[in-house]
Amino acid sequence: MSNLFIFLYSFAWQWPVVDAIVIFLAKYFQYIVIGYACLLMYRELVSQSPELSPFRNIKRAITEGFWVTGSVVLAMGITYIIKYSLAIPRPFLSGVVPLFVHGGYNSFPSGHATFFASLALAMFFYHKKRGWYFLLSALIIGLARIISGVHYPIDIVAGYIIGIASAYFVIKLFRPWFKKIFLKL
Repeated sequence: MSNLFIFLYSFAWQWPVVDAIVIFLAKYFQYIVIGYACLLMYRELVSQSPELSPFRNIKRAITEGFWVTGSVVLAMGITYIIKYSLAIPRPFLSGVVPLFVHGGYNSFPSGHATFFASLALAMFFYHKKRGWYFLLSALIIGLARIISGVHYPIDIVAGYIIGIASAYFVIKLFRPWFKKIFLKL
């Protein structure tokens, strides 16, 4: 176990209020983040700016939805291949007592970190101001999962790298293609 993991995990089991906050951030905060992402994408679809045509809103919503979905699907596919190929055990299989019961046994890379990093970059690309919220949320969720004892820091960092690289790849690869298609419409 790394010194960073030991330091972060040392905050667990000290104060019930801190434990409750960490559990909330590690297990339940993700639903708020996903809901907010869906809300932003829905707003993009239904926003009726007088200077923009409704068709432009639909094109932007389709593009954003594709980038977010494509980024997450690619990132999670890579993560699951690595996770089940390497089968590195979670900290609680090495004697660490986690703050909450977790069903999976493979730790590396973190699926949560991968998912939220890819979501964060895709949302940041489309919503610069609100995108910072998603980037910060990805960091908070990853940190909470280390403190709670279900991931090592390297799991989270690897998940961030895979998520960010996948989102960047999908956006850079498909951006010119989408521009060509939508310019013809």
